[in-house]
Amino acid sequence: MAPHVCDDDAQPMSLSPQQLMSQATRVLLQFHDPESSSRLDSLDLTPDQYGHSWFSTLYASCFKNVFTLLALWRECLSRHASETMVFFVAAAWLTMHRQLLRSEGSEGSGQVYSFLFGVFDDDCSPSTEGAADGRERPSFPLPKLMSEALELRVATPSSFLALLAAVSGRRWMVWSRAASTHRETSAAAMPSPHKWRAMTIAAYILYLFGI
Repeated sequence: MAPHVCDDDAQPMSLSPQQLMSQATRVLLQFHDPESSSRLDSLDLTPDQYGHSWFSTLYASCFKNVFTLLALWRECLSRHASETMVFFVAAAWLTMHRQLLRSEGSEGSGQVYSFLFGVFDDDCSPSTEGAADGRERPSFPLPKLMSEALELRVATPSSFLALLAAVSGRRWMVWSRAASTHRETSAAAMPSPHKWRAMTIAAYILYLFGI
């Protein structure tokens, strides 16, 4: 059965884009990893809380190393239907750490909070302290994250993928169908990949300067 973004009595159009993205991420995790989803629900932790900065900054707030962030953007933009990758990166980051998310007890709860509200590369980016004491930190597992994200996308029903594309505000399927049916459709109606890249870089600059 395909997952639904909203309950039957919900009014999706009354939700803000941020609320829709958070709800979609929650349902995506519920579909692919119900145990981890239930654990987060029991702690009253929802994507509205920990995912707000993820989506509003396109993950710029999640990385100390700007080159890792740019590599993530490059990987996402190179994928088909790249507008949905923002959801699958979030879901993959959670499913990759399902053992931590399912940790029980007060200590486990504290670790979950620290993980969700911390930066992604906290234990990976090199630091002056690490260099001084001779410790080597592993590089950020970007290939593993992208592999997990793509596997989740393949396992997601196509009907829900269409909903994710609509929620993200990038209706490529609709634009493509309209262009093939109505040749007079203006090419300017569809944002170009170059415009999308400019938008992501602009979002990062706005985040850096707190605008």
